[in-house]
Parts: sequence; structure tokens; C-alpha cells
Amino acid sequence: MPTYNEITNDLRQAYEQNAGRRDESDLQEWKLELRQRFADLLHSEGKQTLLEIGAGPGRFGLFFKQQGLDV
Repeated sequence: MPTYNEITNDLRQAYEQNAGRRDESDLQEWKLELRQRFADLLHSEGKQTLLEIGAGPGRFGLFFKQQGLDV
């Protein structure tokens, strides 16, 4: 049975091998709509900060920063 470190190393390598491809791909329309609805909800509730975990190449973080949030 693989150890925790072996599993996380395999996941890290798989992510890094595909990060560029994910960064260059177009976002699906439903993701863009959902992202905007979430930003609107945060603003309507007066939220100013967003902690992004497992953020991928950072496109969503940039979007939320451009929406005026502290990411």
C-alpha cells in the first residue's frame, strides 16, 4: 500500500504536468456564470476577502482580485 508521501508526490507530479494545459484552456460558460454569481453574492454580503484553496493556475484568484476582493 502506498504511503501518504508517495500519494501526495504522485498527485503533485500529475498536477504540475498538466498545469500549463489547464491554464491555457478556455473556461466553460457555466463556470464563468457560477464564478460571477459567487462574486456578486460576496459583494452583496459585504465580504472583502476570499481564501482560495486548491486554486490551480490562479485565474479565479485574479478574477476575484479584479472584482475588488482581497484574495
